[in-house]
Amino acid sequence: MNNFLMLISILFLGSICQSSHGLILKIGVIIEAGNLNGSLIDVAFARRVNYNWRVLQGHTLSYVHVNVSSCSSHQAVRTVCSESGLSGLIGVGSCSLLDEVSSLSKSLQLPLIALPTGLCDSARLSKGVITEAGSLNGSLIDIAFARRVNYNWRVLQGHTLSYVHVNVSSCSSHQAVRTVCSESGLSGLIGVGSCSLLDEVSSLSKSLQLPLIALPTGLCDSARLSKDMTIVGSHSSENIVAAAATVLTSDSIVSSVAVFFDNLQSTTVLQSLQSSLSSAGVSSLTFRVDDTVNASVTPDLVHHLKRLVKKKVVLRLAREAAVMQQNYFWLVLDTGLSKADVLSVTPTNANVALLRGSVFTECTAAVMDVLPQCQTDWLRTLDARFVDAVEAMAKALNDSLLDPGFSPGNASCAPLRHWTSGSTVLNRLMSISDYDTQRGLISFNSLTRHFSSQRV
Repeated sequence: MNNFLMLISILFLGSICQSSHGLILKIGVIIEAGNLNGSLIDVAFARRVNYNWRVLQGHTLSYVHVNVSSCSSHQAVRTVCSESGLSGLIGVGSCSLLDEVSSLSKSLQLPLIALPTGLCDSARLSKGVITEAGSLNGSLIDIAFARRVNYNWRVLQGHTLSYVHVNVSSCSSHQAVRTVCSESGLSGLIGVGSCSLLDEVSSLSKSLQLPLIALPTGLCDSARLSKDMTIVGSHSSENIVAAAATVLTSDSIVSSVAVFFDNLQSTTVLQSLQSSLSSAGVSSLTFRVDDTVNASVTPDLVHHLKRLVKKKVVLRLAREAAVMQQNYFWLVLDTGLSKADVLSVTPTNANVALLRGSVFTECTAAVMDVLPQCQTDWLRTLDARFVDAVEAMAKALNDSLLDPGFSPGNASCAPLRHWTSGSTVLNRLMSISDYDTQRGLISFNSLTRHFSSQRV
């Protein structure tokens, strides 16, 4: 029990100022029967504190020894409560005893040093991860939680964050909601998928008061999505569209643009793009590229790209007035593609550009920690932002653990009960500023309710 001797020495070291009259301080020592020799307690207080001028200079530290059996945790609490003038607690014993003493120390605002005699659980937190089929690799989810949270002491200090993975098809948003509702103890959600899926999950997060970080795989209406308990973990669609309009109108010879899209994109965002082009004097036509729509007018490049851009928007920029000519410039707006994805299905000598937020250009140690097979051409912004979302949620949970009244997830759908600490965690998410993930800095933008990052 060398730790016991050392902890006695440091409990009050530096916490009181020297005065002309020595103070008499007292702490409570709660020990489960058979775990510590009483003589050791006497020796620790006498020789390591009261006879040791450098530890408690000119003052005296006494103690109240509460020795309890393993079945009388409540007795320990009652005995400590009967004492007055305590300035701290030391507890030695089982997890159940220390749980009781910890609750008491919180109520009385008495510092407690706990020495468990068994392997006690720290906070066990759980998060729901809802992904649309094909949007995210399951191994990345495992790695993100393991290496960036549970093996990373600075993110969730001494606690464990598990996850429930709900992988749904693009047509079963209701299935995602039902599956999440069947889980208990969730302390937050991360959603990766189409606008319609995220709309469903966002509504659920509002009902249960579970903070949600949404990662759209399409161009979604930010005003519709980023509200209530939802934060968007990527750049806003409006900013992406504004950047696209700038690119398309920067060349004065551009007079017309064809916009190819599928039914999963937000019509509000598409209308914003058309409005921006129109204000710059550029006309635009829109074409659905779903399998059963406008198949007869789909040019060769769209045919090749269609497999790739199921949930993306493809812009065709014609330098000549005739829309169906072969000499076109293509601008692909992305929320989850790599350069290699586009190049692998692009015909030789095609004029194609990929517009996206910047992604890692170097395989640093921090990047390879989560993406071991680091190949920069294959890196996707969606993967990087997912890892950022996992770390941001873990940080918010860690920062919330010490808040008065915090409790792990207790939300349920039947009967409907919201998580009482959900708003606390949401506020912590919204207070993140320049958080260094070692891959870049994450900050919450209060104007857009989006996370921004220097690197992604």
